Amino acid sequence: MAQRYLAIEQARLEQRLKVEVDLAENCLALPVPSLALLSLIENAIKHGIAPNLSGGTLSIHAARSAAGWELDVSNDCGGQGNRSGTGTGLANLRERLSLTFPERAELSVDSGPSHHRVRLMLPVN
Repeated sequence: MAQRYLAIEQARLEQRLKVEVDLAENCLALPVPSLALLSLIENAIKHGIAPNLSGGTLSIHAARSAAGWELDVSNDCGGQGNRSGTGTGLANLRERLSLTFPERAELSVDSGPSHHRVRLMLPVN
């Protein structure tokens, strides 16, 4: 579903949306809460890239770590991102993580004037 959504957004935003994907092969079959990746991608485009007249880059990265694996979704926003979101999407995702992986998953947000990054730390089993 995330690939289909990205195809639609790339058709809409054209050259304004650049996508970088770096997924370690040993992460491809690991479980992710339903629609988590799609929600993060949608937020990055809606609040960071689409409002910026020059567009931006959406980066998706997954890799194994000592504690499990991490999934990062980040975007640059050229300082013009729309930070007026309510935070409901991230709050809902935190709740789903706590229900799916009690005390074994973590969601962190790193937001600056020109970037926004959400990192999920997920267990392997």
